[in-house]
Amino acid sequence: HVRSRRQRQMCIRDRNYYKRALRIRNENPCIARGTTEVLTVPGQDIAAVRRTFDGDSIVIVYNYSDESKEITELDGLSEMQIRGYLTVDSAEEVVLDGGLTMPAYSIAFLTGK
Repeated sequence: HVRSRRQRQMCIRDRNYYKRALRIRNENPCIARGTTEVLTVPGQDIAAVRRTFDGDSIVIVYNYSDESKEITELDGLSEMQIRGYLTVDSAEEVVLDGGLTMPAYSIAFLTGK
């Protein structure tokens, strides 16, 4: 069974994505075990939830658009820091600098400072 170079690269990219996802989940127990609160975020193709467990919480913001998005209206955003993020393209980053800038199809994990 012969794989093309592109197929091998995609397998590596996918494996790295899932490794990062598992690491973030393992470092933040409230992701897997918490209660869920749906948060209001203005705009299309953006969703956010707060997961809380054992006194800790994490906000998970999803950009399910094929375009980069800037989120500025999310309660408590100015008191948060990025705990981790997942992007389709590992060269892209989620940035929190006044607002939350998210590449297409990305997920940001935010906690209090």
